[in-house]
Amino acid sequence: HFYFVANSEMIYKMSLDGSELEEIIHRSKLEKINNAAVIIFHKGLLYLGGEKGLAVYNQNKKIQILKEGMAIHNLTIINDKLWISGGDGVYVLENNTLNKVFKINNSTGVFDLDGLIVSTSYEGLWTYDIQKNRLKNILAGSLYEKIETDAFYEDNYGNFWISTINGIIRYQRDKKNISTFLEGTEFNRRAYFFKGDTIYLGSNGNGLISFDIKELIAEDGINAPI
Repeated sequence: HFYFVANSEMIYKMSLDGSELEEIIHRSKLEKINNAAVIIFHKGLLYLGGEKGLAVYNQNKKIQILKEGMAIHNLTIINDKLWISGGDGVYVLENNTLNKVFKINNSTGVFDLDGLIVSTSYEGLWTYDIQKNRLKNILAGSLYEKIETDAFYEDNYGNFWISTINGIIRYQRDKKNISTFLEGTEFNRRAYFFKGDTIYLGSNGNGLISFDIKELIAEDGINAPI
């Protein structure tokens, strides 16, 4: 098992304890996709997303360009398939071909939710029902329907937590109520992870921010879990 890490010059393969670091791809080999910022390992292949396309690095150390001319914002594995957050919507990779699932303005992340596909984006938070082929911005009609969203997390208490370029949105799924926290804080794309009831979010200017969901719900005074 390895980590794959990147800087402005090189993409590396690193051992889990950090003792071994191997240079595998110089960025000069990725000029066609420009500034590869998103990497994910899937089924023995390393996929690399950039500002201008998607590439794959195989076990023979060869690079194949899968898509040119489209910004790739994020890569996610759902149900053993590679999902791509692109500049003009959400794609799934099938037989080395990107098939568009739905069109939105710059998907920034894709998440699985009870059989629905959720996408954060430059404009709102979207759910897509695969069976019904139905796309919906769940923030439509609110002050936040066109806000850029980045991280999405569903807790065990009926809430969605969404990081944005201007704070955190808490969306109560049943009542469709919206509350906001940390307005004025710009949260980063792809800089988040979740552990138990704790959410970790990277931000511009304030570094790594973490909070406990139960504590935040209790402070908000709505639907505090027992």
